[in-house]
Amino acid sequence: MDNTHSTENKSTSEWRKRELGALWRKEGKTQQFYSGLIKLNKGSDEEKELNVVVFLNKMKSNDKAPDLIIYESSDNNSGSFIDHDQIPDTFLS
Repeated sequence: MDNTHSTENKSTSEWRKRELGALWRKEGKTQQFYSGLIKLNKGSDEEKELNVVVFLNKMKSNDKAPDLIIYESSDNNSGSFIDHDQIPDTFLS
C-alpha cells in the first residue's frame, strides 16, 4: 500500500480547511490586477463571500507601506461589477 497518496490527501485537506478565498490575475487597460473573493465568517451560519479586487501599490514610499492593496469590488446599479480599469489615480504611474 502506498502511504504517500494518503499523506498528500491529508495535507491537501488541511489546506482546504484553511482556505479563505481565491484570486485570479486579470489584464486591465493600464495594469495587471487580481480579482476574486474572500470568505467571511467561514464555517458559521453567517458565512458569505466578498468580491474583491487587488492592485499593486505603485505609490509605495517605504518598506512599511503595503505592496498590494485590497478593495471591496463595488456593484454598480446595473447589477454587474464595475470596470476594474477605473482604478484610483493614486495607483497610476
